[in-house]
Amino acid sequence: MSAWLAWVDFLRHYVVAAMVLVFSLIVVKAYWPGRRDEQQLPALIPFREER
Repeated sequence: MSAWLAWVDFLRHYVVAAMVLVFSLIVVKAYWPGRRDEQQLPALIPFREER
């Protein structure tokens, strides 16, 4: 039981840091300079004319 409580205490302290790290990695991946074309194509879908 003591090991489980130690694990829960560890998670309580470091889960926020882990979430910030994951969020930062997602933002960096999404806004990397070479990915502009990949981001623009899906953004323009609503403006396409239907055929």
